[in-house]
Amino acid sequence: MSMNYELEKLAGSLVKTASSEKLQVLAKRAASSFVGKESESLNDAIRSVIENENLNKNQIQRVSEMTNQAVWKAQFHEGGNRDHFAPADASALIEELGERPVSVPDQTLDYATDPGEKKQSDFDLEQIFKVEDNADIPRLDESSEMVAEQQKVASVKNMAEYSLNTIMRSMEDTSEEFYGHVKQAHMRDDIGILQIARAISEVTESENFASSIMKTASERLQGEGVRINTAKEAALLREPVVINSEHPLLFAATRLEKLAMSYKEAYVMLEGAEAKHKELSRMIRTTRR
Repeated sequence: MSMNYELEKLAGSLVKTASSEKLQVLAKRAASSFVGKESESLNDAIRSVIENENLNKNQIQRVSEMTNQAVWKAQFHEGGNRDHFAPADASALIEELGERPVSVPDQTLDYATDPGEKKQSDFDLEQIFKVEDNADIPRLDESSEMVAEQQKVASVKNMAEYSLNTIMRSMEDTSEEFYGHVKQAHMRDDIGILQIARAISEVTESENFASSIMKTASERLQGEGVRINTAKEAALLREPVVINSEHPLLFAATRLEKLAMSYKEAYVMLEGAEAKHKELSRMIRTTRR
């Protein structure tokens, strides 16, 4: 019985109980502030670097995620510091920054004063705006609104393409990091592939996600000459597994899942923008005939 079959079987048997460069710079600043103890919490550190940046909810969420990743990497991976830290709470930041009052500049009083009386010069309006009967009146470009809409769609398309490229780079880095943790857990710590898949399924939102990424990881291990004993895997799977959601392997898995979801959303956005852009181009050509 193949390992891929066992992974697919495991994914089907598990029932869930619950369901770009600026942002990276901001995240690095926040992480540095927290690691350097300039801020008491990650939320304080992030707030100090984004409060004047006018970020939307999605951008705040991304900065928070990247800051968590940067702090973990600095403390655990590079600094060897295993001390627990409270991750940034993006929801709290979004709520707090969203409730801040908008400052309104003082009214210019010059416009509130009485302009007084001023005699208007006499003009012959009929003479000024007189148009010869035979004059050619410029034809209104009926496609102007469509052109403006097409420009907006082009901006969305460019943004989606940029997001896809940025997310793909992050996915490649996170995938390598994840595989390194899987290889270490299986070969050094003697943890079964199916045990790892079960743990991942408990901390992610997709029932098939654990099966998919562990199938890829197990195939890569076997490609490197690692022999996976299916009988031993089945025995290990029967043993209880303690889930530590802050373990670096599971941290990388959840990060990878979020990146995959973001990539899918950006791809859907790109497809929609491309289709709309083509449709508007066709309509503009038809209108100008």
